[in-house]
Amino acid sequence: MADEDAVQVELIAHTLKSASANVGASRLSELFRKHQQDAAAGAVPEDAVSKVRTEFEEVSLALEESVGPGSDGQAGNLIENKVASTTSI
Repeated sequence: MADEDAVQVELIAHTLKSASANVGASRLSELFRKHQQDAAAGAVPEDAVSKVRTEFEEVSLALEESVGPGSDGQAGNLIENKVASTTSI
């Protein structure tokens, strides 16, 4: 992984780690913590994005259930957009 990419992944993982923790998504936050550390070491596993997507789907469903019908889905969309941005790195 190029140094610039590792720095971007580390920053994105740090941001999403905190955002996930703020909504109570502790497993997702822990995944981002690990990816932040991996990026700092320059070695993000190839399955990192797929693991995040899998856990994100669980969190997204839980958020939708807790917010209830009629929500605009903004919380899930914000996290999803950040996750999607990591796939282009």
